[in-house]
Amino acid sequence: MESPTPDPSSGDTLANMPKLNIVIMGFGSRGDLEPTLEIAKVLQFHHGHRVRYVTHERHRPLVQAAGIEFYSLGRTDPREMIFRRSLGTAGMRKLLPQIQDEFFEMGQRFWGACIDDPAGVPEGTSPEPFVADAIIATMTTFVHNSAAARMGIPIHLQANNPRIYSKYLPHSQAESSATSDSVIRNVLSWWLKDLAFFLMLNSGLNRLRVDTMGLETFSPIWWTSQFFRFRLPCTNLWSPHLLPKPADWGDEIDTAGFVFADLEPYIPPAELTKWLESGDEPIYVGFGSMSFPNTEQVLQAVFDGIAKSGRRIIFAKGWCGIDSELFERDDIFIIDEIPHHWLFPRVAAVVIHMGAGTFSQALKLGKPIIMIPIAGDQPFWSHRVFQAGCSPELIPLEGITSDLVATRVQEALSPEIGHNVKVMAEKVSKEEPGQFKFAKSALNTFQQAYAKGHCDLLPDRVAVWKHQPSGSKLSAIAASILVSDGLIRQIDLALIRHVELSDLKAPGDPITGIFGGVALLGGRALSFLKAFWGLGTSQGALELFKRVVHVAASPIGFLHQTSYGLYNLAEYLTFKIGGVHHQQFDSNLWAYSYPQMLSLLLLAPLKEVNPWRNSFMTLLLSPIRFALAIVNVPIGFLAFTSRLIDRRIEQSLGYRLKVDTVYNARLGQGNREMVLAPELHDRVVQYWGQLNEARLVK
Repeated sequence: MESPTPDPSSGDTLANMPKLNIVIMGFGSRGDLEPTLEIAKVLQFHHGHRVRYVTHERHRPLVQAAGIEFYSLGRTDPREMIFRRSLGTAGMRKLLPQIQDEFFEMGQRFWGACIDDPAGVPEGTSPEPFVADAIIATMTTFVHNSAAARMGIPIHLQANNPRIYSKYLPHSQAESSATSDSVIRNVLSWWLKDLAFFLMLNSGLNRLRVDTMGLETFSPIWWTSQFFRFRLPCTNLWSPHLLPKPADWGDEIDTAGFVFADLEPYIPPAELTKWLESGDEPIYVGFGSMSFPNTEQVLQAVFDGIAKSGRRIIFAKGWCGIDSELFERDDIFIIDEIPHHWLFPRVAAVVIHMGAGTFSQALKLGKPIIMIPIAGDQPFWSHRVFQAGCSPELIPLEGITSDLVATRVQEALSPEIGHNVKVMAEKVSKEEPGQFKFAKSALNTFQQAYAKGHCDLLPDRVAVWKHQPSGSKLSAIAASILVSDGLIRQIDLALIRHVELSDLKAPGDPITGIFGGVALLGGRALSFLKAFWGLGTSQGALELFKRVVHVAASPIGFLHQTSYGLYNLAEYLTFKIGGVHHQQFDSNLWAYSYPQMLSLLLLAPLKEVNPWRNSFMTLLLSPIRFALAIVNVPIGFLAFTSRLIDRRIEQSLGYRLKVDTVYNARLGQGNREMVLAPELHDRVVQYWGQLNEARLVK
């Protein structure tokens, strides 16, 4: 029989890859959205994959206008999120409960988009079943690697600014360290900033992992290094001419260049054309999606400073929310929005907040930049652009004056900066647009996972089930057809995990293990007291009984936390001195069963004394690794066993997820696809018969 499955080793491997359901996770301003939206268009319209973009409701028109499937993040408003950045620590602290609730809801929606949860599907639409085969995400979404690890699917990260640790760069969100060249200061910026994010978000994200995904909690020690320690593939969307790749980043990280969308025709208002033609080139002022306190005073200083230089002003209001009547002057033209690719060639310089989409367009078109960063990564990029000689020093938002603005305008229009931006423009213009290079990198990542991931019966579809008696790989619809016809049994099907990703270990060391154990005891005791105060109904009595059992089982939970801390520490040390085995995915029970974990544990010492290692130092350290692995056997046994018992107790009490949501999602996907595509029934049954005949012949 001629197999319908293509040979992945021949021809264009990307073309031979099955068609994927790709979830793109992103949130933030329009400037954060647009680069990834261009990537979505390349993946869908150039490569034929189905893309679902998960982002804010406010961005729905933009996503749908691009022809991409939209999935809502819920009630979060990007304008409010951006405004909060300017409130300072005290203001953010007051809003912390609201922020945590919003991030928890966003996490639920990111996960829901992967497993065909209808919660984020726009009303009035009924898309075909969608269960994720791959994930693309910005690192600020936080739940992406948890989702990929839970489902056993590949992930490719996208960054508009550096979010992977390097001792040669500061954390891009650490505004006070934006100009740092100190290794010590850089390292501290990563740990402190990521730890701050963790402390702000960990309760909601851990609740999501445990209650919704069925994973374990993660450790603050592991959280702060997650992206570089796990070596997840990542493609950065900036020009290497502006920021070269640091020496301590691995081969899994590449830089694609800035994203530039196809130029769409723009017909300006006649009034604008007349105004532009009536004098010298003006200076553009725009802060895009940013909003900030004292907007009126800041704009007044900017406008007065530019006026002192003798230049006119064109101001794009964006999300500033300012009343245009406040600045009705002959030298100012005010417009809501305008395409940068059309306007920037017609201006002398730009005054901007340093959002990536805006400053990259200015660099490409060779325009000097006057920088007024507001928040986030903007101070970081301001420093890089200044170092490249394409702008004078930045203007701090606090303390801005018209005299300082006038000085910076004069410096920006100097011949030296004018020459530098033209040189940079030539370099950037020659680069392939970042969305195309990113798509190639991401698809190469996915190809590694799906090189042999075709359905045996419908090779253009991803295999999601393995029929254990025959070893056949089946897509969701193929399996549902065969089960429906009684040709196979559902009980004989096992989910295929196409990749195994290192999940976030918890606890990561004995200290956090002890603290985690104490927190577990305290949390269960507090829940018991709440149940006690709710006593008075039959439901209250039942809850109180469950809480009593939960508290009684607390020593097992404490043992689980502390023993896991010891186990993970020993395993980490083994790994750091050249351990042969990858760190096991032990905070993800869906990757390995209890017997499999025990077998890996027992085999670990033998692997460490394997002589077939090609490094002298690795061989020299093997006795130490062997000793660590031996010591870790009883510790690991205690950790695995106590965790499993504690998990079973919580499941029986209803405090842990019992069902396999991914299993149910794939089952539902197949059943719905079977109804929507009845024409595939005969083909699936025919190929199944041919496969069985071929097995009998063998």
